[in-house]
Amino acid sequence: MPTDRLIRFADYELDVERYQLRRAGQQIRLERLPMDLLIMLASRHGELVARTDIVDRLWGGSLFRDTENGINTAIRKIRIALGEDPAQPRHLITVKGKGYRLDGAQRA
Repeated sequence: MPTDRLIRFADYELDVERYQLRRAGQQIRLERLPMDLLIMLASRHGELVARTDIVDRLWGGSLFRDTENGINTAIRKIRIALGEDPAQPRHLITVKGKGYRLDGAQRA
């Protein structure tokens, strides 16, 4: 899947080539898996990303890992990095039983 080099949403900037998330010029640290998931979601520019697609992309479709917990943990870490309330998210939206989408992501 092709990705854009720089993706913006709200006051965040995701630099795919540099593997950095920034807000107001300040880098926000994210571990590898949450960053990979954020890049995947941002690259879809608001489209729904199914949990099965996330498993295929991040774990190669592996059934031998606890992918449910892995996805949930990565989503939680992204929300913490974005300062989002999981009960009322502004950007990282859960579509119950389907997957996730990142609202407002645009090519820079």
